Amino acid sequence: MPRNKEQNQQLIDERKCRILHSALVLFSLYGYYGIKIDEIAKYANCSRTLVYHYFGSKEEIFHQLMKKVCEKMRSITISIDYSKKASASLHDLLDKLLNTIYNDNKSNYMASTIYLVLNLPLQRKYLPKPRAKYDKSNCELGEKNIYEIIYYLIEKGQKENSFIEGDPKEYTIAISSLIKSIAYNRIYMGKNIFQIRAKTLMNIVEKRSLWYVSKNKKNIEKFTRI
Repeated sequence: MPRNKEQNQQLIDERKCRILHSALVLFSLYGYYGIKIDEIAKYANCSRTLVYHYFGSKEEIFHQLMKKVCEKMRSITISIDYSKKASASLHDLLDKLLNTIYNDNKSNYMASTIYLVLNLPLQRKYLPKPRAKYDKSNCELGEKNIYEIIYYLIEKGQKENSFIEGDPKEYTIAISSLIKSIAYNRIYMGKNIFQIRAKTLMNIVEKRSLWYVSKNKKNIEKFTRI
């Protein structure tokens, strides 16, 4: 029995989605220029001709993929309440990112999305130029990219005297690199990875109370005497 119009469209959408997902995983792990159309087709279990039929070029795949990736990341960043203290907002953001990675399904779609987004700045000069420039100077914080958001929250936390002094850029890179490593491990190892908590990452920037320092100093001294 021949397929009707709706069934044909559903089949097309499923094929395109499979191709984009394959490109997401491969681009995130090997970079844009490290992957060929043939490899995307093989990963998607379809022909090279079919990939070109739906997208026309690798650059077209990249642009359509990035549109979806940005939408996925935006759904995470806009869900955070940035009116709270910086320490609370940053913890919530990191917790959201980590849980999204840990709770990903077998396809590793969200882990690959987060890894790709965090890896893009390292590949910027090797990527196709964006088709349009977006002015984000006046947009809401949740609309900005993840690096800008983390940087802003660290800088805000320093002004609130809840974060330690230092270059916010260095702390941003340190935290982002750890999240990227966790996403990478999730892609390769699946759910059998050690789950690092957001609180652990917060230790990079949070100031400690005198009680906390004193308590841990005693524990360290006790440990060294054993």
